[in-house]
Amino acid sequence: MYPEDWDEQVEAQEQAYWMSLKESGVLPDEDDEKQFSKDPESLPLWKKILLKNKKPILEKNNEDN
Repeated sequence: MYPEDWDEQVEAQEQAYWMSLKESGVLPDEDDEKQFSKDPESLPLWKKILLKNKKPILEKNNEDN
């Protein structure tokens, strides 16, 4: 049986996990986005994939509005 606040505990753990990824530099940040627009080949492949995948999603969401 799960504790009553189980969903809140899971949410807090997920938030902490994503914040740790962001702070460790794993997730692309604004500097990476600027570098990607200037010279995409200078970034590691995984950052290029994350940045490429991020843009169409944002553009698609804007078209729906």
